[in-house]
This record gives sequence, C-alpha cells and structure tokens, in this order.
Amino acid sequence: IEDAAGTAYAEASTDWSTAPDTVYAIGRDGAGRILYLTTSSAPTFVSAFDGTNASSSPTGTSMLNTPQGMASTWGSALTAYSPATLLPDLTPAAYDGTMGSTDIGIGNVSGGTSQWSGTIRRVKIYSNEKSDAEVLVLG
Repeated sequence: IEDAAGTAYAEASTDWSTAPDTVYAIGRDGAGRILYLTTSSAPTFVSAFDGTNASSSPTGTSMLNTPQGMASTWGSALTAYSPATLLPDLTPAAYDGTMGSTDIGIGNVSGGTSQWSGTIRRVKIYSNEKSDAEVLVLG
C-alpha cells in the first residue's frame, strides 16, 4: 500500500449484528485502518482512518451474513464507501499522508488482533486514488 495515494476494495460479511470490538477487514497496526468498524457499530457502514483523520461511509446494505462490497480511498482526501451501494462519505476527511508501513492484515490488523469474524474476499488494493465513478465499478 502506497502512502501518497491508494484505493482498497473488499467484499465482506459479518457474523455479528453489532461489532463486539474495533474490527478490521483490512488494516495495519497503528495508523492504516483501511476498512474497519468500531465497537458497537452496525455492519451497515465502514470507516477508514489514517492515524489523524477518519472517514465514515453513509449507511449501506447490511453485511450481516451477506458479503457486500466496500471501499476506501486516500490521497487528495480520505474517503470511505458504503457497503453494497459504494456511496462515498459526503464530507471526506483531509488525508494526513500516511497509511502506515507495517504488514497488511486481512481480517485483522497486521499483528493478528482485532479480528473481523466473518467472510472477507475479493480484496483489491491499488496504488492510486480511484474516483467515485471508478470505485463503483470495482465490484
């Protein structure tokens, strides 16, 4: 994953109706919460965090027991895209320029904690910030 700009996409489902803890579909230890949900969140949206700023998607289609596409982009801004509908955060966050440099975790952070508990498939990571229109066709 490049720090300057990037895009991450994954299809994910959960086996919980509210997140039991902060859980990661794609993440790194420290900064680089590329696709995640916080404690007590419903599986109808997703967030991204660069160590300083966070972006949360609009409400999308629930990921409970059903895989849904979700995405985040970073570069000129930090934007999270809602499950299934892939609608962008209407007020994307400023991007501080780092998604971290440790290993990437799929279904957890790179250290193996904060496990997603569900299905994660079709992971796609790009070294450029895709436009909203380009994100819509990733699935």
